[in-house]
Amino acid sequence: MIIISPSARNAKVNIMKQYALYLRKSRADVEAEARGEGETLSKHRAALTAFANQRGLFVAREYAEIVSGDTIAARPQMQQLLADVKAGLYAGVIVNDVDRLGRGDSIDQEIIKLTFAAAHTLIITPLRDIDPANPTDDDMLDFSMFMARFEYKKISQRMRQGRIRSASSGHWIASDPPFGYVISKDLRLEPDPDRAPIVRMIFDWYVSGAAGYNVIARRLNETGLRTAHGNTFSPRAIQTILHNPAYIGRVEWGRNTSVTVIENGIKTKHRRKADPVVCENAHEPLVPIEVWDAAQRRERPAPPVKRAQKLANPLAGILYCGECGRMMIRHITSNHIPTLHCIGPGCPTSGTDVAIVEEALLDALRDWCATYEHVEEAAEPDHEAEREALTKQLSVIAEQIRRAQELVELSVYSPSEYLARRAALDEKRTALEEELKLLSKPSPARKSEIIPQIRSVLDAYPMAQSVEQKNMLLRSVVRRVTYYKKIAAKRGENPGKYLTLKIEPVLSTNT
Repeated sequence: MIIISPSARNAKVNIMKQYALYLRKSRADVEAEARGEGETLSKHRAALTAFANQRGLFVAREYAEIVSGDTIAARPQMQQLLADVKAGLYAGVIVNDVDRLGRGDSIDQEIIKLTFAAAHTLIITPLRDIDPANPTDDDMLDFSMFMARFEYKKISQRMRQGRIRSASSGHWIASDPPFGYVISKDLRLEPDPDRAPIVRMIFDWYVSGAAGYNVIARRLNETGLRTAHGNTFSPRAIQTILHNPAYIGRVEWGRNTSVTVIENGIKTKHRRKADPVVCENAHEPLVPIEVWDAAQRRERPAPPVKRAQKLANPLAGILYCGECGRMMIRHITSNHIPTLHCIGPGCPTSGTDVAIVEEALLDALRDWCATYEHVEEAAEPDHEAEREALTKQLSVIAEQIRRAQELVELSVYSPSEYLARRAALDEKRTALEEELKLLSKPSPARKSEIIPQIRSVLDAYPMAQSVEQKNMLLRSVVRRVTYYKKIAAKRGENPGKYLTLKIEPVLSTNT
């Protein structure tokens, strides 16, 4: 019997260097597959395997990324590859191009580069071998990753702009239609003859006051009706239907946006409220506007309160954090002062006394009345010419950015010159986009419609006998209040100095 010692066994393995194959689809690949141009990973696998055989490289393992994630956190195969590279398993990793390793942000790109450099692992492409530990290759890798990230951002921007154009034209670009509709071939909503009557019945029950979310859901389930996915109706599903503007023929896109923040050193995405793209009369409505408005005006149920306890927060259910979107919570400080604060982990929002926020909201409503009480309904001002001029200026800047990129590729611009030029153009573009956004905002004339109701709430509020009554009064005119405050007031300063409230009224879709 021949016994091989562990050290001898390792020496034998190290005689042949091992390499890994990393495969990942890009967004362009996904679009090409949708056009029927073949499965991308199979084509890349065949090409890279032939390349490795030609070079005499022994491929020990393949890492095939099924998903097309933007970050390392969204790509499990990349996480495993980095762990194996760090362990020194491979002399090199074979990829179709450098940008297949990652087009994420600079943090992800630096993690990939440093991991390969520390392990002295090559990045091997059909065009050339890259050694991240070599200063010259490191500079070239930095620039290649920068250009990959730049291209990725341009592709993402084009996709966003395409979605915005589609939504502005009234196309339904979400994957599923709202309950009661089907998506036509031209991507517009059409009434579903089987489910549209159910939607109208839900609105009738709710507006008439005959039933709330729970009762409506129970009635539908008892009759054997199910959602489009075959599930039973929940109160949340009924609430979503009653507040979905698609049922009055309106398409909204981008009401929520995803924002990446760093929490305890980890990138985390939060959903935030945003100004949506709105297209009126995009498709056939299922309910009249009068019924829709009545459903939005109907008094919502009071926020949940633990049994045997009374509501203690007059702003319960309507006050939300402007940073992370969570509901602001009331708690008692060590000084026995009721305070509103956000419980989101790592959220930078600073708390404020309940009484100060309550008075700030009432002051804002009073200012609203003073501003809009005598405003007459006026036609929307025509800013079409100004918008067209700004749009042309944005097109010019986009072309300048494209030409600057070409000059980099032709070595006319150095990377540092390009970055300086790009920063200046981006600053101009941002200013123009903000100006265009202001011109696109609707007139505040509709706010005058709710002034009488707000005035009656302000008159009744001081005479309210309980916190529950105060909460009901506020909820009758205010749908949501967004709370912004990152800086805590210092001793001697006005406690509400850094506080900002954004109010969304019940009777208006514009704020």
